[in-house]
Amino acid sequence: PSREARDVYISAGFPAERLLAFENGLDPARLRCAPTYRAPRDHTVFGYLGGLAWQKGVHVLVEAFEGVDPQHELRIYGPLDVFPAYVEGLHRAATHPGTRFMGPVAPDTVGEVLGDLDYLVVPSLWAETFGMVVQEAQFVGVPVIASRIGALQRIRDGIDGRLFEAGDVKSLRRILRELAAHPESRQRLAAEIRRGPTICDQASALIQIYSRLCAASL
Repeated sequence: PSREARDVYISAGFPAERLLAFENGLDPARLRCAPTYRAPRDHTVFGYLGGLAWQKGVHVLVEAFEGVDPQHELRIYGPLDVFPAYVEGLHRAATHPGTRFMGPVAPDTVGEVLGDLDYLVVPSLWAETFGMVVQEAQFVGVPVIASRIGALQRIRDGIDGRLFEAGDVKSLRRILRELAAHPESRQRLAAEIRRGPTICDQASALIQIYSRLCAASL
């Protein structure tokens, strides 16, 4: 689903000529609740949406946000009962008044949740093969701040989002502070977002591949 994932297979010895990379498509209907207008506000809302597990680096985000001015907000969406010990540690570390644990998100409200954020943060510590939540956030026009690792590197740093070294709390904190201090940056980054393929686009691409292979075998 990404060039970075393809490169891993090639480095493991798989033939490059037999490996094609194409991004996963999303279903726009799942994001139909995304707001088309958001009233101006006097603070910046950062958000995380996904699993609350160590490899997702949520603790890195919580620690980094501790250094952001108190009027700003961090919304953490994800199941609280899968890794309870880890979540308990997140709660202990989160002393910032704006950090809120929102619980899981219903599939039909993903667009609404993402669309109300100023930025989505994806602080993964492992190399994601794709990162569907990035695709969803960008589809509704929300810039992404992510670890510079795996397929998350498709975000163009400083153009349509921001990248930081995985696990680097200080670097992430610096980016959060900078974006919170310059709210006009959001509009600039959002304007450069390139939407990924829909699930129909992905299906069409796969049909073309199969058709080409079938024709070659005749």
